[in-house]
Amino acid sequence: MRKHFVRLALLLVVAFAPAVFAQNPERAGTTSSQSSERDISGVWMAAPPPQQPKQLGGMVPKEVGMTPWAKARFDAAGGGNNDTNPQLRCEPLGATRWTQFVRPFEIVQTPGRIFFFPEIDHAYTVVYMDGRPLPKAEELPFGPTYMGYSVGHWDGNDLVIETVGVTDKAWLDNAGHPHTDDMRLTWRYHRADHNTLDVSITFDDSKAYTKSWTYGPRRYLLKTGRDWEIQEQECLISDQKYFEENIGNHLKKSQDDNQQ
Repeated sequence: MRKHFVRLALLLVVAFAPAVFAQNPERAGTTSSQSSERDISGVWMAAPPPQQPKQLGGMVPKEVGMTPWAKARFDAAGGGNNDTNPQLRCEPLGATRWTQFVRPFEIVQTPGRIFFFPEIDHAYTVVYMDGRPLPKAEELPFGPTYMGYSVGHWDGNDLVIETVGVTDKAWLDNAGHPHTDDMRLTWRYHRADHNTLDVSITFDDSKAYTKSWTYGPRRYLLKTGRDWEIQEQECLISDQKYFEENIGNHLKKSQDDNQQ
């Protein structure tokens, strides 16, 4: 009887040992505090305007010049004029323009990937966290896309994401600034505290702009509760009244802000 008990005890130790070691942060080569600080999952919403960068209506500072190609495209957009606005044709917002809207987005983290789900436009971004290199243009599996191709890594407790392969069909911001397929984005997500996330974006597109620049940081606040579950907010021409009330008015306000 005693031998049976000892044998059973040994089997239990062996069976549960992997779980015990996996839950021990010191054996995993990290600390529990570092692990928790590297968790930015949750629903986030832009903080009130006083805490936002001055160029909120457009993401390109005035001191950044445009190449002739970009200037021609920007002039054709009319500063975000609704007649040329691709969103009013229900085209996707793209990799950066969705951040111009005061709408929540959700971050979901898994060991090898991080997902971003903006409520506006109901699009999503996949960020690969498995150490793969950023692909070259000719290596993109589907060519340039609206959200691009992103890989990320942790710099201390900041999440750094690099994005390439964003199609030039989308505007860069609500002001109608263009970009080329060669644009490269570097995002930095810094959790200032548990409820506060500061996001900066560095733009590098030498075919469209005379120098690189950084937009932000833009501040986001953590939101919890069922009222903040991400909803569908599609562009629906068939529901024009809903679209005008929820999106069209915001676009008009952004256009007015850009012209001031």
